[in-house]
Amino acid sequence: MTWGKRRGNEVELRQYLLEEAESFGALYGSMVPEALAALSTTIDALRRGDYVTFYRYQLPGGHSWAAPTAGDACDRILLTADDELVVIEAEPYRRAS
Repeated sequence: MTWGKRRGNEVELRQYLLEEAESFGALYGSMVPEALAALSTTIDALRRGDYVTFYRYQLPGGHSWAAPTAGDACDRILLTADDELVVIEAEPYRRAS
């Protein structure tokens, strides 16, 4: 039996977020160096397996937590170091006018 860090169900999501952040950085980093510097903090955290926060709209299409069925696109979500998801800031329900 192997003992080690418990992994949640979102290991693939961590990889997806990492690939998206690296792709975005490669595409726009030379144009906006400050943005790349800020993004590198997230990239480093994802690589280390640390917690990261992001918006629901950043989830891949078809994810069970994706907007609009699971919540507002602007909800803040935490991906824990154990690869579990937690809503940390939900937008109040907004009714279309």
